[in-house]
Amino acid sequence: MKTCSTCKRSKPAAEFHRCRTNHDGLNKRCKECAREFGRRHRAKHRQKVAKSKSEYASANAGKIREYQRRWRAENSEHRRQYSSNYQHKNRAKLNAQARSRANYKDYYERNGRKCHYKKRYGITVAEYNRLLELQKGQCAICKTDHPGKGKRHFHIDHDHLTGAVRGLLCATCNLGLGSFRDDSALLRDAMIYIMDARSKSNPADYEG
Repeated sequence: MKTCSTCKRSKPAAEFHRCRTNHDGLNKRCKECAREFGRRHRAKHRQKVAKSKSEYASANAGKIREYQRRWRAENSEHRRQYSSNYQHKNRAKLNAQARSRANYKDYYERNGRKCHYKKRYGITVAEYNRLLELQKGQCAICKTDHPGKGKRHFHIDHDHLTGAVRGLLCATCNLGLGSFRDDSALLRDAMIYIMDARSKSNPADYEG
């Protein structure tokens, strides 16, 4: 038995965390009091604790990843059982969350695009649809009719200086154009680079 320095109650050794610096190898506070002390400390020194955790994580990123990988491998059965128990005990809560996500997705499909398009690009969904019709349902650059993996709609491409909408692009072309920072000189240099490289290579390399 050991007496907690905070609550002054005698408790079994199992109720104390280990502490190698103490002569008996146990923390002076019981687990319950240690948790409460930690909670109050974190609440009182929130910014200091957050900064300390961030600095430690940055300095020991590799060490933390390795520990997490090893722990997951050694405790796979514990993780599976914990997940199963949690789902069983919280089935109603999880079902409610799933319904909420489904409702939000439906709401966003009906209203989110309208608000996003108007606020970000100054156009309506109807104007988007007319632009897509003018492009024959295709990307303005590569002419694909697929917006991109996991995408339901084409990206709205706009001039970052004037804000004017230029057209609708697939995810790949939109990313590529953005990578060149809308710089026509860079795009021209890239085209010259590719054509020049091909002219100096064996034409057979490009057959088929």
